[in-house]
Amino acid sequence: RVHGAKGYHCSPSASQTCSNLTRVQCLKSQHCGYCLATKSCAEGNENGPTHGTCDLEGEDMWIFSSGDFVKTYVGLGSEHVLDFEPLNSHYFVWSLNEDPNNNQCRALEDTVANGYLQNAIGHQVLFIGENILDFNPTNGKFRLALCDKSLIASTGRMQCDTWADGTWPQFLNRKLGVILLGPNQPTFLIDFDQFTGEYRVWELNGRKELDSGIPLLRASPLSKGSFPDLMFADITSIPSLPVVLAHQSSTSTTTFFSIAGGKLTQLGKPLNKGVQMILVNGKRQLQQTKYVGVGSSKSLLLYTSLGSWQYLQCSLEQMVDDVFGADAPVHCAPRSSGTANPPLCAEKTNEATCTANSNCGWCAMTMKCFSGYRAGVCSKSAPTCPSASWKYVAGSSDSGGFVGGIKENPLPSPVPPHDCSHSSTCRSCVSDSQCGWHIPTKTCTPGNSKGPLDSTKFPVGSATEWSFMFCSGTDGCASFTDCGECVSVSYCGWCQASNRCITGTNGGPLFETCGAEYHYGQCPALIH
Repeated sequence: RVHGAKGYHCSPSASQTCSNLTRVQCLKSQHCGYCLATKSCAEGNENGPTHGTCDLEGEDMWIFSSGDFVKTYVGLGSEHVLDFEPLNSHYFVWSLNEDPNNNQCRALEDTVANGYLQNAIGHQVLFIGENILDFNPTNGKFRLALCDKSLIASTGRMQCDTWADGTWPQFLNRKLGVILLGPNQPTFLIDFDQFTGEYRVWELNGRKELDSGIPLLRASPLSKGSFPDLMFADITSIPSLPVVLAHQSSTSTTTFFSIAGGKLTQLGKPLNKGVQMILVNGKRQLQQTKYVGVGSSKSLLLYTSLGSWQYLQCSLEQMVDDVFGADAPVHCAPRSSGTANPPLCAEKTNEATCTANSNCGWCAMTMKCFSGYRAGVCSKSAPTCPSASWKYVAGSSDSGGFVGGIKENPLPSPVPPHDCSHSSTCRSCVSDSQCGWHIPTKTCTPGNSKGPLDSTKFPVGSATEWSFMFCSGTDGCASFTDCGECVSVSYCGWCQASNRCITGTNGGPLFETCGAEYHYGQCPALIH
């Protein structure tokens, strides 16, 4: 009842609100779901619509939530791809093989670095060639840094020098997209409102222009407008092709644009490939997909919410196995596929463990393990290995869609899982690089940055239920007030400036900044 007024003021019911939503808005709503049978949005929950049913010939056609698919892959120069998880700022850097040998090698060959980006939780990370653009949409702060691919490969960590930083207040709570059309072409930055599709296009200047006194952005955008298909979309360009993609992962809808002169123009009708429902832990879930431009020329990476990926080579001409179809303004066909689990071939030190992984092969001449397939080496780091020295057991669909033959020698016996029962506390558990702490059961168990290896016995509902590499709570760095105790912990370092123990490694703090006053392994007074 409205105070001081006669009668009652009635807000629209949830069902009325749901029916007015677009499909992508519906899937992002907390109390609405989408019925594929009727192609309509209705009030409901994960079990189905509140009123009536949603099935077609006995098959459940109800989608309640598309889930938050925030993981991103970003092309890092022409030779690498960054795999970034904004929820915890963890990353992998993959080496990119742009010539996967007719589907026989992995395009995402193996990881060369991994860790956590400092102060980047919830950030959007983009790349302009080998320059990283780290943007925080909640406060508008950004930084641009040049990354050194040689140092990344040699140290196993991101190594980037900041050359510009500041605040873009005009981009608060908005999403960004970087458009790279090719050499000697301007770089465009698109900012857009995910809830309305309203956008602006800017020309982004580089370091050379900034050093000469020209600002990164002009005072006003080159163009602006609104496209409903930009709502909750991810924007990318295809290197060396004049086409921009806006893809809505929750509806599997792709819209194509040109951006000549900084003006965004839609090309044809949006392409909807349909959605696929999958079972995850007994619950139906929408499998989502995203695209990102990678490499030096005409390539896309398609990746899914399940962790699988496809490397696509593209052209303006028709192609066999085109994923977009004849009516699209650009055509792309798969050339390699795999999963997000890195084979880590280079870390395997003997033939048995090397050839137990279907993505790796052993070169007896050099006594090293390389990414490879039945006929030989895929790794750029080992261009040749004599066929008589090459040892390879079997290929699989994870090798890039190639199924290889079987070597004369039988498969080695399965390697037993790593024993993590040595620890009864998180602190001692995570000091073992193959173990993590399962917080709900207070158990040390084999795992990695993504979670326990046995996810059935040790389910993880959120990031707060799994500790890997570092701990929180009573074993968290903040609980150590003495420098000596702090630096004795493998995942902590002492910040002299604030006189606090913070999470970090010998490479620096993971989630905070401290500058030159950060000490790892030894307290300041003990360093001579």
